Amino acid sequence: MRNKQSICAISAFYLTLTMRAAEAPFSARAGRVRTIVVRAVFALLFLSALTTPAGVKAQQWNVVGTADFVPGYVSMSSLAFSGSTPYVAYVDKNSERASLMKFDGANWVNVGKAGFSAGQVIFISLAFGGSTPYVAYTDHVNGGKATVMKFDGINWVTVGTAGFSAGEADFVTLVSNGPTPYVAYTDYGNDAKVMVKKFDGASWVTVGTAGASSTIAYFNSLAFSGSTPYVAYTDEGNYGTGGKATVRMFDGMNWINVGKEG
Repeated sequence: MRNKQSICAISAFYLTLTMRAAEAPFSARAGRVRTIVVRAVFALLFLSALTTPAGVKAQQWNVVGTADFVPGYVSMSSLAFSGSTPYVAYVDKNSERASLMKFDGANWVNVGKAGFSAGQVIFISLAFGGSTPYVAYTDHVNGGKATVMKFDGINWVTVGTAGFSAGEADFVTLVSNGPTPYVAYTDYGNDAKVMVKKFDGASWVTVGTAGASSTIAYFNSLAFSGSTPYVAYTDEGNYGTGGKATVRMFDGMNWINVGKEG
């Protein structure tokens, strides 16, 4: 109660000052009012914090497990859940290889071998097909092309062929539609257009035509609405849309714009 009374007293005090400032010439009045308002805001915020009931805490971010749980530096990471369990894939800056860890309720533990990729990777992306973790990345051992691996419960194994993209692949992003993994990436073997492929159980096949974008695309993002894939990207190629966002969807035959391009 005392804190609430303090707030009322402070409010009345600053209201009086504001009214007095209003009587001053315009140029001086504007400066005085601004000063009074700023001081009043800080005073009220401070006193309102004091009136928060005991036991009630503001929402805050909490560390999951231990902070800095990776032994070395991390250059890129990707987070996904299997049920309620968080998993994080990352590029270990020391080895520049891909690793995956999960939180077991107490600690972050490796899923399979740490640094499971054949060599240096970038643009790492994690997704689950059912309970199976898949990791996609730009694979420097295979000419900077796209590679996807999955953990079979014992080992990390390559899904399809390593380096399956036509050219170098950047901005790799991975999702699943049920148990089927899909990957989108900027393919420098196809005029730097965004390419979307899915794994059919034997090989990576193109979804729609080669090039889901009409021109150069960067910073790709892939998602599903029901069974329909959508891809968003920075559209660098169209005059008047350079650097703006474009979203396309696959209608079963073609990739079409969702709303205006760029």
